[in-house]
Amino acid sequence: MITGGGPGAMEAANKGARDAKGVSVGLGIELPFESGLNPHVDIGVNFRYFFVRKTMFVKYAQGFVVLPGGLGTLDELFEALTLVQTGKVTRFPIVLFGTDYWGGLIDWLREKVVAKRQGVGEGPAAVPRHGRRGGGGETGDEGGRPVGRGLFEPGSARRHA
Repeated sequence: MITGGGPGAMEAANKGARDAKGVSVGLGIELPFESGLNPHVDIGVNFRYFFVRKTMFVKYAQGFVVLPGGLGTLDELFEALTLVQTGKVTRFPIVLFGTDYWGGLIDWLREKVVAKRQGVGEGPAAVPRHGRRGGGGETGDEGGRPVGRGLFEPGSARRHA
């Protein structure tokens, strides 16, 4: 389990990984207001630069589970979506939890970016895979739905020689 190493949901994920005898990894960021890595991280790395941290998340992850967050969360989400859209990563599910939180963004992406094909290239039009809104329920019982491939099919961006 790889998380940002912070408190709250990240701490719960790290604790769950440790309790299940898995490896609990925290990728922190050096910021003046951050409190450091949570106590359930087995392997912790702190980064000075966001771009290096994002690279490590994508390099070692098999997919993303994204909970409501701030601008850093959006930055990491869009990095992953861009890599899926351009075919730089394949078979990389992106699961968003919190339909109320993510619904407006997903609608905007479908209406403004995907529908207008901005940055998608000349491949077939990307069609959402799941209903009106991607994302998932508000609880673990409802689960999340992968949205990355539904918004941007891998390899759909134009490739330049």
